[in-house]
Amino acid sequence: TFENDELVTGCPALGEDGTIYFATYSHTNTSSVYALNSDGTLKWHDEPGLVEGNVVLGADGTLYVMVTEVVPMSAGNQTFGHIYAYDASGNVKWIHDTGDGSPVGLSVLRDDSIVASDSFGVVHLSAAGYILRSQAYGDPANGGLSINFSTFAEGKSGLLFASRYESDGVNASKSVVAMDPNDLSIVWSYALSGTGGLHVTPALG
Repeated sequence: TFENDELVTGCPALGEDGTIYFATYSHTNTSSVYALNSDGTLKWHDEPGLVEGNVVLGADGTLYVMVTEVVPMSAGNQTFGHIYAYDASGNVKWIHDTGDGSPVGLSVLRDDSIVASDSFGVVHLSAAGYILRSQAYGDPANGGLSINFSTFAEGKSGLLFASRYESDGVNASKSVVAMDPNDLSIVWSYALSGTGGLHVTPALG
């Protein structure tokens, strides 16, 4: 049994060798990423910043983690998003800076590339961390919409499916969307009713 006084956030990920990966959140507003051996002993851990959402494993064993960095500014705190990629030993392979705002959804596709989103848009990365394509959607920094996508589900056709939540600070809407992975454009959307946010990943049959 592995015990600490931190809160486990998101869902753990299980490696092919039996390693268990997960993230925690502490009362000091910090996060840790842990890797445990199959017998419950600590393999490695790191403290990259405030971890958002689930940790995700690629087919090659790379662990991907969404991190928010909070930087004090004269006009108030500014948040910056990052995606960390770890190898099986806990070494950081690369870090991709997503820019202003916190990353919200991160998915590994069948070709081992990565799709991630924040309140400004969506980015498609190679397994090596290079930008393949990106698409801006929201512009909350300039008074525009904040648009958040959930983690993406990849369909058999290659289309990406996600829930989407849009807000201008006063009015909000939510929908389920299909996205073309070739240019990250919206192929179709289905509007949903009701109040409250929507950050769940659609299930595919």
